[in-house]
Amino acid sequence: MSSPSPTRPSFRRPPRTALAAALTAGTLSLGLVSAPAVAADVDWEALRVVRETLLVESPLVATFVQTYVPAGFTSGEEESGRLLLGLPTCLRWDYEEPYDRSYLLCEQTVWAWSPDEPVGDRLTDVSRDEAGLDFLLLSVERLSERYAVESRTIDDTVHLALTPHTDDAAFTRAWIVLDRASARPNEIAYRDREGNETRFVLSDFAPLEDASQLAPPDTIDWIDG
Repeated sequence: MSSPSPTRPSFRRPPRTALAAALTAGTLSLGLVSAPAVAADVDWEALRVVRETLLVESPLVATFVQTYVPAGFTSGEEESGRLLLGLPTCLRWDYEEPYDRSYLLCEQTVWAWSPDEPVGDRLTDVSRDEAGLDFLLLSVERLSERYAVESRTIDDTVHLALTPHTDDAAFTRAWIVLDRASARPNEIAYRDREGNETRFVLSDFAPLEDASQLAPPDTIDWIDG
């Protein structure tokens, strides 16, 4: 497995989808700082509906485009692939462009592999509470304990801005764009403490016909890290 780069999620720091958590054309600023005040319980209710919809519809597969913008830049490199959701237990990222590689998180174990390599990495005791993963894996009640939220509605979407309650969180601000009609996330984005921004644009949600893809391949030798 090749060494991770800023645009390539590290095995020891699983991809955030922030799931998530990572997510509009141009820069990631959605203008939410100046959004009109909305009662927090209304904001969280929008996310609750999305979470419940994804739980009922899982397993699902969607396509994603991930953009990583380093601090001080207005654009960055893109990667794309598939996101598989087996909520509330599993998430899988299949990166297809520009490099083939996969990451599977189930419970507290992460598997990472490339289709053309006979061995892969396995890491246990991974925290499902990690920022970015928590948007898709934790309950709304747990999330409301971690973040302050504000929102606004733009056409057929709801834009949520999340700010951590504590100064030791992995990011300073996150954004989630929700589709009101389908109750699914369109975008998830966050800005880390170094000022780097990551965006995931999600589309083409469909039922996952082969649920066995939410288990690690049995053709690979796993190396525990």
